[in-house]
Amino acid sequence: MSKEAVIQMLSHVDAEPGLRDELSAAMEAPEGKADAVMGVAGKHGYEFTPEEFREVVSEAAADSEGKTELSDEELKHVAGGIIDTNTLKSFSSPTLSLAYKVNDALMPGGTISMEGPGRP
Repeated sequence: MSKEAVIQMLSHVDAEPGLRDELSAAMEAPEGKADAVMGVAGKHGYEFTPEEFREVVSEAAADSEGKTELSDEELKHVAGGIIDTNTLKSFSSPTLSLAYKVNDALMPGGTISMEGPGRP
């Protein structure tokens, strides 16, 4: 289970409209949206926790708040080959929109707002 799996799944969602449709359908479940979403991810071989998904999306949202330079810590991660959450910025708008909706569905006991500049 890892944040890297979240990025890989979102890359797959971006490239395959069928998977995007499958996740969108899971979001329409009247109850148990989180279970439905995690079921779709598992069906396609992606193992991560809801917390890891939320961390990736939250980090990407925080990173998009006008930041233009990498910190020393971020540079270490880039040099080490760790997938940077800035990768999310390269996804299509429908994928990003779906990622924010999934993030909300995975929030325990409520949702957080991901609205704002540059966000669907």
